[in-house]
Amino acid sequence: ESFQRQEELIDYNYIMDFENIYKVYRLKIFRYTFNYTKDIHEQEELVQDIFCNIFTALNNFKKKSSLNTFIWPIYILL
Repeated sequence: ESFQRQEELIDYNYIMDFENIYKVYRLKIFRYTFNYTKDIHEQEELVQDIFCNIFTALNNFKKKSSLNTFIWPIYILL
């Protein structure tokens, strides 16, 4: 399944469906962080921090953009 199709499966009416957000974005974020750490333990910690920040930020998601657009600055800045 394509990433875009997976993103569409997230229930935007229930945006706090964090488990589905994790399922859709984990590989993308995992790959992104690997480029910076090259150490699996550091990478796991970084991914955990990113998802904690995403979870905290979800209350600010106004649905004016895609969830991907909203999440991108959260993990690009770490």
